[in-house]
Amino acid sequence: MTPANQMSWRGAVSALVQSYAADLRGWAAGIAIGYAWAVVLLVLGFLAILAAIGDGVALLFHVIAVRHGLDFAYAVVGGGLFVIGLILLLAAWAVLKRRKPPIPRPVRQAQAARRLMIRPSVLGAVTRLREGNGRGARQIKPVLIGAAATALLYWIVASRIRARSEPRAGRGSDIR
Repeated sequence: MTPANQMSWRGAVSALVQSYAADLRGWAAGIAIGYAWAVVLLVLGFLAILAAIGDGVALLFHVIAVRHGLDFAYAVVGGGLFVIGLILLLAAWAVLKRRKPPIPRPVRQAQAARRLMIRPSVLGAVTRLREGNGRGARQIKPVLIGAAATALLYWIVASRIRARSEPRAGRGSDIR
């Protein structure tokens, strides 16, 4: 392999790794944003409950002091803050309990790697056939072996990805 080819392979592999790293960063950022929203909702919920407790204390004080008048207003405000606090806490709990998205799979990178492997093989085969000058059978043998190995590698990777993405049936679902 010439130094220029090695550099192009290194650059291609580096680009694939950087692309997958960007996908992982996006996945992690999505999870982090979900947790940030949950923390905001938790804080707002706790603040609303604290405000409801403060309003309840003020209501109790006012009921004892006055016995009539503004009591109903305090009860409505305190009860409303308490209900809002409970709703925010339940929303935060729901955000924290939802399913996490699966880790991204390097499907795009695998396709790009396949293209990177196939193109040089085909170009090398065509070049060897043109340079063969009648010695085609001896020179085409390594090309065919390389193409078969590439096809086998692609088939193995594709079947593994396909097998992982298909849902698995339970033990009792065998139909005979």
